[in-house]
Amino acid sequence: MKISNVTISSYRSITSAYKLPLSNYSVLIGPNNEGKSNILKSIVSALTILSQNKKDIKEKGRKATYSYSDLKDFNFNWKRDYPVIYQDSYPDGRSEFTLEFELNDVEKENFRSKIKININSDLKVKLSLGKDDVKIRILMKGPGSASFNKKINEIVEFISNNISIEYIPSIRTFELSLNIVEDLVASELKNLENDPIYLSLINQIVEIQKPALERLSSRLQETVKNFIPNISNIIINTENSLQHAIRNSSRVLIDDGNLTELKYKGDGIISLTAISLLKLLSDESKGQKSIILAIDEPESHLHSGAIHSLKKILQDISENNQIIITSHSAILTDRETVKNNILVEKGSASVVRNITQVREALGIILSENLIGADLILILEGDEDIELMKSWITKKSSKIANAINRNKLIIDVMGGASNLIYKSSFYRSNLCKIIAFLDDDDAGRTSVQKAKDANIIKENDYYLCKAKGRNKSEIEDLINPDIYSELILNEYGVNIQSNPIFKDTNLIWSDRIRLIFKSSGKLWDKKIEMDVKYKVNSSASAIGLDSLLSYNHEIIDSLILGIENKLDL
Repeated sequence: MKISNVTISSYRSITSAYKLPLSNYSVLIGPNNEGKSNILKSIVSALTILSQNKKDIKEKGRKATYSYSDLKDFNFNWKRDYPVIYQDSYPDGRSEFTLEFELNDVEKENFRSKIKININSDLKVKLSLGKDDVKIRILMKGPGSASFNKKINEIVEFISNNISIEYIPSIRTFELSLNIVEDLVASELKNLENDPIYLSLINQIVEIQKPALERLSSRLQETVKNFIPNISNIIINTENSLQHAIRNSSRVLIDDGNLTELKYKGDGIISLTAISLLKLLSDESKGQKSIILAIDEPESHLHSGAIHSLKKILQDISENNQIIITSHSAILTDRETVKNNILVEKGSASVVRNITQVREALGIILSENLIGADLILILEGDEDIELMKSWITKKSSKIANAINRNKLIIDVMGGASNLIYKSSFYRSNLCKIIAFLDDDDAGRTSVQKAKDANIIKENDYYLCKAKGRNKSEIEDLINPDIYSELILNEYGVNIQSNPIFKDTNLIWSDRIRLIFKSSGKLWDKKIEMDVKYKVNSSASAIGLDSLLSYNHEIIDSLILGIENKLDL
């Protein structure tokens, strides 16, 4: 069960936000003090009301109106939360939240079974908050809408049993993490309370404690009797509270080179611990309640590397639950699916239409060549650009058009070791990336490091795999007939007749280096770059015919990856 849409009216700085679609990962962006946190808090407020069990209210015969005293952990103050600009004109004005819940097939069947009403669309619930009370209505189209409102208490209870709201404010204290840990510990230890060995040990502790507690009770009774003569007995025991005390007496210690209690760690560790624990709660809840996790500025206290790790945690949670965050971080926005970002400004909110809106909202200023760029193809060296362009544009008119319109830009990382830096730079500017690296030790290591740091994902890179070779680079994809005569004429080196050239364990650069040296030639980085430039230039001038027929597969895979990202 998740929220598909939310409508907010007259709450704090939000005058109107109509039917905002919420996905499994939704990001509220916008300038400071424009209402992002208020949108989030309105959703949290509505869910706090609906996620509480209303059985006691139902037994009192209440209908769809609840006083604030009926609601635990809920804080609404009309003077503070109803827009000040309306308070004089509308002294009985109300803040209104409408949530639309999407139910899966199992939940729809459970709804029919428990509520005795068929539901074939989203469940739409409206909450109206006044000075003293909350009114709840079910908004369903058609003649059957009255049936829903007759069973409003049962429906609210159904929501309560299927949704759990977890709210993390921008200021995260160690108590928040500790509360989550205590809940986890309590849940695990509660499972032990049916274990006869565990119960036997608890009873032994109670028996050992009994004489000490009886002595304390007796002394206390004597003292109290001096003030209250009619006291006949005072009993102190732990029989009913010991198990509860054990469940709720945990400490959290973290060893990051210095074993310390969580409360004494820095804000960044406390922040990440709280959110990571919610990831654990999310995993523990699979098949039970749906968790809706609302976080105000999750990037608070974190450096950029930690924010990448944080996004991975949030994305993992969003696979099975729903994430709603406010953020000023480009890393945490959804670049792949732009409509998952919601722009909040001037008291209203709307779905983002394009990535330019996101950049403007976050204050990102781009160089001229990046302004219209949607995707960056990152290659290892300058000499690779024209060759790669000649292949992919001839094979794909979509890619050729994207390059002409500056939607796709080709850049170089200047060596595989710079993959993390280049990827982070473009991601921070809200550009999608695809990296094409040599299939050698350096390329593989750099990809793995970038993946471990959560900088890139599986669909963000390709290794240059030449057929039949254990290691390869872009020159290994070229037909040697194209350039062998050029090398012979320019450098006096015959590569085709040298057996080293056929060694499948060496990349092209290493084979050429060994051939040059065995042919009595000097070799250094400058000569290597000169040879590569001339070889690649001759191949790019020929175009697709320079690509070995059995090496088209890797270029076709790269093209498919580029086209898919351009389509998003």
